[in-house]
Amino acid sequence: MATRVVASVAILGGFGLVAAIAAIVGLVVAYPDVEPWWHLVDRASPMQSTAMAIGGRFGIGALGAATVGMVYLVQDRLSWGAAACGVLGGVGAILGMLGAAPFFTLLPIGSAIVVADLARVRLLGWPLAILFIGSAVAFLAVMVPAMGPSRLDTSIALGILYPIAWIALGIRLARGVPRATAVASGT
Repeated sequence: MATRVVASVAILGGFGLVAAIAAIVGLVVAYPDVEPWWHLVDRASPMQSTAMAIGGRFGIGALGAATVGMVYLVQDRLSWGAAACGVLGGVGAILGMLGAAPFFTLLPIGSAIVVADLARVRLLGWPLAILFIGSAVAFLAVMVPAMGPSRLDTSIALGILYPIAWIALGIRLARGVPRATAVASGT
């Protein structure tokens, strides 16, 4: 049951972040010459503002909770370093959601390390892990520069790959996590 809860949180968080990034991309396309980017919010419709605020904050927070949830579910199989990175990423996401925006960058880093370790111990397939890690790198590559006073362009759309990878991971988790094999005691 706990695996399905984490899967649901990952899927919902992914959809929330997709909505936020789609709203931002829509604004960038509609108003390409606005600089710095936060002046785009002044031109947003109520629906776009809601998608960015609720979808972005809820999405980041939910993905942080899902990262910590994954660590909790398989804590006995993860390396201590991956578990620590996952918890740091989850806490950074929650802090970012609450207003300390630079801390949200810990989420893609921590979650990518957790997913790589899950693939290492064969709880996830490597194709999904590689897709996830690549999307986390793309997310960081477009979102970190966007945190400064710059003009956004349509490359911000690459950031949508990360929440889509979370949705795929959530669907995989909804099928369950393989149980640890019991080792027979020797006599």
